[in-house]
Amino acid sequence: MSTVSADGARSGATTSASASSGPASSLFTGPWALEFDEALSSAEDPTSKDILSDGLITADELTRVEQEFAACALTLGFEVRAFTPGGGYTQDGAPESFDPSDPGEEFLACSGSYESVSPLFWSIARNPAHEPEQSIMAACLVDRGLAPEGYSSKDFDRDRRSGAYPFSKNDAIFLDCAADPLGLLPNTARSERGPGL
Repeated sequence: MSTVSADGARSGATTSASASSGPASSLFTGPWALEFDEALSSAEDPTSKDILSDGLITADELTRVEQEFAACALTLGFEVRAFTPGGGYTQDGAPESFDPSDPGEEFLACSGSYESVSPLFWSIARNPAHEPEQSIMAACLVDRGLAPEGYSSKDFDRDRRSGAYPFSKNDAIFLDCAADPLGLLPNTARSERGPGL
């Protein structure tokens, strides 16, 4: 994974929001500054706070929270088998009493760092400049031939709100665009669904 920064830079294996020189109310600058601020302010565990406080998320830090989450979940009877590029994971062994809509305090404590760090890492990796989602999705769908020429960000936003697209949301092209509209992630990430689509 390359370095991705909130100011749009890419290199190495890091995701970041440039450390402050922006508005006094923000600790970070760049297109992802607000999200770093929000993630840091809502982080409840020391690992998340440590990782987010410098405005960088390295691939090693992502791996760290994944491994810590998996180890902690295992103590509760959950086996996290695999983490996928894009921020997903698979698990086995949930106790019969487990309710995904109310996972319980222990499970939430286990997943806290992962949930604070992974979504932000992958959101920045798939859209470093934080371009409007409707624009990059519409462009991808047209470029890949699923949507007709002239299909715009306004069309995509209208269709997203209504849930009525001129194509199937289960089409592989739609799923690829949702996961990686700019074509920046490893191919294995493209089976994951994008944000709120």
